[in-house]
Amino acid sequence: MKLAKFCLLPLSLSILSPLSSEQFGEGSDFQYEDEREIAILDEEQVFDQEEMAAPEKTSPVKQQIASPSIVQQQGKSSTYDRNVLRQNHPAAQRKIASQNAAAPKQQSPRAKPASRTKPIAQSAEQMSPSTPQANGASSQKPTNMSARPPLTNGLNLWVLGEALLWQANEENLTYAYEQEGSSSFNEIKNLDFDWDWGFRVALGYNAPRDGWDFSLMWTHIHNHAEDSVENDIDDQELIMPVWNINNVGVGNLMDKAKARWNVHLEQVDLGLGKEYYVGKHLTLRPNGGLRADWIYQDYDVTYVPTGFTAFPQRVEMTNRFFGFGFFAGLDTDWMLGQGFSLYGMADFALLLGFFDVDQKVRQTNPNTGTPQQGNIDSSLRTGKGILDLNLGFKWSHLYTKNSWRLTFKAGYEYHVYFDQNQFSLMANNQKYFKPDGDLTYQGLTLSGQIDF
Repeated sequence: MKLAKFCLLPLSLSILSPLSSEQFGEGSDFQYEDEREIAILDEEQVFDQEEMAAPEKTSPVKQQIASPSIVQQQGKSSTYDRNVLRQNHPAAQRKIASQNAAAPKQQSPRAKPASRTKPIAQSAEQMSPSTPQANGASSQKPTNMSARPPLTNGLNLWVLGEALLWQANEENLTYAYEQEGSSSFNEIKNLDFDWDWGFRVALGYNAPRDGWDFSLMWTHIHNHAEDSVENDIDDQELIMPVWNINNVGVGNLMDKAKARWNVHLEQVDLGLGKEYYVGKHLTLRPNGGLRADWIYQDYDVTYVPTGFTAFPQRVEMTNRFFGFGFFAGLDTDWMLGQGFSLYGMADFALLLGFFDVDQKVRQTNPNTGTPQQGNIDSSLRTGKGILDLNLGFKWSHLYTKNSWRLTFKAGYEYHVYFDQNQFSLMANNQKYFKPDGDLTYQGLTLSGQIDF
């Protein structure tokens, strides 16, 4: 039987080989013959598999002569030959061609593994921002994890309150020169700048998208300074004034001099920033925004001329500044563990501002009894810079399953408001000039913040 099948197979191949699937339609009788031949080939393949699973019995002599491995190899080779013939049979090729024509979008089984692995590889590259490409570049830019994740069931709002203990100091506010006897040495008399309390409050929002935070902050502080000097007759001291206008007054020697200075600072910041990790124990927060400043200065000096104690000379000066502009900076947070960290902040602001300066000198002439007065009024528009530095310790902790956060800070701050002194001085040649001077704030800051 096996020999008969092998004899019929070449005969069927020789008969069907000249014909092609293009000469017959799908509904022809030849298609039916193709299906019968394919069925016969399938039955032969099943028979070969059964024959491989249960080889035919041989005589003991043949079993001794023939090796099992040789018989198995012969069986495998015959099965392989029949599979090749089945795949290359014109009838099988015509059936595959008709199936592809009926469903052109369906791919062959051999192409499916490639189509499956390619989208998976693409999605893996998109999910991993650090996946290298062929040219060494990444498919996506890497993003840093936000250091301000949204709170659980919270509004993502925060409120800040700070107590400021600052000292304000401004350059070139000398009010008198003191000379001892005939000595040429002059001691410059400056103000004694005090420490004063102020406050800062802020309201912010931590956006869930990408960890951005928005804040509105108001800083308020009122500082003052004063000093005085009196002539000592025993030491033969001489006191000479600094502030004078149009030579109003009698003489250049004074028995007494007293000065008082006040400065009011109002500052509003509307900021935007993002805090993110750059390591396991370090976060950075680049930030920027809008800033508005109001700085009001009042400087009053009183001189008592020698021999005319009943006719003091009063100098009243005001310096008003308003500016609006932009600021940008960087905050750092170095984590020490157990909620403690060392923080640092630095930013610079540039404001387009407006100065309004008014200086007046009043005194009654003891010889005539008529009041004397001199005025200087000036205004200008100019740009001024502000430098802010902050360094301190912080402690933060989450409560109630990350539903709210409490933060405390204690630090030192230093601020420079460049060229805020716009008062004018009169030189010996009766020409005025502006000595200029920076306004600085420095001191301690205690703050508490709650995120909810």
